[in-house]
Amino acid sequence: MVPPQDSAHAHAALPGAPVRAAQLFGGRYQTVRILKESDGARTLLANDLERNEPVVIKTLQSATVPPGTRMRLEQECHQLCELYSMDQPPLLDVRSDGEYLYLVMPYVEGVSLETLLGSGPIPVRETLSIGICVFHALRELHTRRVLHRNIKPGNVIIDDRCSVLRAKLVDIGLAPTVLTNMLPDRQAMRTALYTSPEQAGSMDVDVAEPSDLYSAGILLYECLAGRPPFSGQTVGTILFEHMTASVPELSAQGIDVPRALEE
Repeated sequence: MVPPQDSAHAHAALPGAPVRAAQLFGGRYQTVRILKESDGARTLLANDLERNEPVVIKTLQSATVPPGTRMRLEQECHQLCELYSMDQPPLLDVRSDGEYLYLVMPYVEGVSLETLLGSGPIPVRETLSIGICVFHALRELHTRRVLHRNIKPGNVIIDDRCSVLRAKLVDIGLAPTVLTNMLPDRQAMRTALYTSPEQAGSMDVDVAEPSDLYSAGILLYECLAGRPPFSGQTVGTILFEHMTASVPELSAQGIDVPRALEE
């Protein structure tokens, strides 16, 4: 079972608490389980009755999202829904039923990288496999002028049934200002560990492809070291370290990795 703090997409079986009474969203998506719940937001596992396949639904209470922010979020979601030519579309549907705005995403089977990292660092060969998958996905996104904007271990799902690890990125491209503002403080700090300075607003630079690459670098560093390069007691401290602190060298910590990979 996936811990509550993990990405809602990560589950080897069917995690979370069964819903007491199944809901039907849009006359099509029938809820099965609650995967994650926080103030104003809920993530659910559901069945797509039209396609007969599992999906993940994120619901936001309309009252918690300001009208202007909601318009921006809906616009970005509709753009993501149009990326149906991708190997795995980032978003399948976005709808509103008055009380809720809900986003429908593909179900990705596997375990989150965050769960794997709970057992310690990941060997170099497996880290390279994860990196290849992550950068392949980013190339596909960036070719379509889409940024991920939320790369972190909880949003990388590992298919560990294969002899060579395969990884997929989830939670692609959603407006960070909307979702981050709704995160509990602990989750906001976790997200800050991987956020580029320009995306955090610490630099007056447009957020573009290098921001995703920065976050991916932080993620691969954690795979090898077992922890991210920066930490702190507050979001502000973490973001300040991103701007000012040097990245601790892996070799100086006794971690045996090829020099070219560390660089």
